[in-house]
Amino acid sequence: MYSADAVRKAIGVLRFIVHREKPAGVSEISKNLGLNKSTAFGILGALKEEGFLEQDRATKQYRVAEGLIRFSKETLLATEFSILVRPFMESLSELVDETICLGVVEGDRVRVVQVVEGKKEFTIATPVGALFPIMTPALLKVYLSTMTDPEIRDYLKDKPLPHYTAKSITDIDGLLREVEKARRYGYALNLEEFREGVRAVTAPVFRDGKLRGLLWVVGLSDSLHDKVLPSVIAHLGEAAKRMSDMLSGIS
Repeated sequence: MYSADAVRKAIGVLRFIVHREKPAGVSEISKNLGLNKSTAFGILGALKEEGFLEQDRATKQYRVAEGLIRFSKETLLATEFSILVRPFMESLSELVDETICLGVVEGDRVRVVQVVEGKKEFTIATPVGALFPIMTPALLKVYLSTMTDPEIRDYLKDKPLPHYTAKSITDIDGLLREVEKARRYGYALNLEEFREGVRAVTAPVFRDGKLRGLLWVVGLSDSLHDKVLPSVIAHLGEAAKRMSDMLSGIS
């Protein structure tokens, strides 16, 4: 098992090769970093297996591989994700005048990474960093819409559907019908299924066909009523599509 010291040494090797900007051999790496050759060779082998480094067949020297470049881009995108999409959320909030949230799935929870609140007197306050159960109705419907029905049944086999309010869907067949609507129309509704007096509409944000985030509009039932829902749904769908197109355009 690798120790913390071994991790620091591996990071040191990566930094040396990246900053050197040209291939390096085991002897040079071990000399510059104060490592014995067997330790350097072991670290280089592990980094090569992970796709972070590659070895020239002729010179036996190591250089940065595509895996490290791809990992760096993904890390940067993950860090800047909420910043990149905020303008779309601000525009959406201007159109619907409700709170707009963006969340990412983390295990059995959804973490809020960006929020834009509406300007009306009464809105739903949701802080960045807030955690919602993945079983929150509209979030769950959209999340499950990326799975097949057998996969959904398997996913839910040890997860009873919560009874948050009298309007909560607590049977799998009923939920599957809602998930099918989410697949077909690209959004899911939460009509007081999580909290009485609160409604929400959720749409998926994709990157290259994979679910990247969940975008939702949330408001009080008196303001997010049936007459405004069609326009809110349309604006939400357009914002989610534009976000997906923007993210998929980042190579």
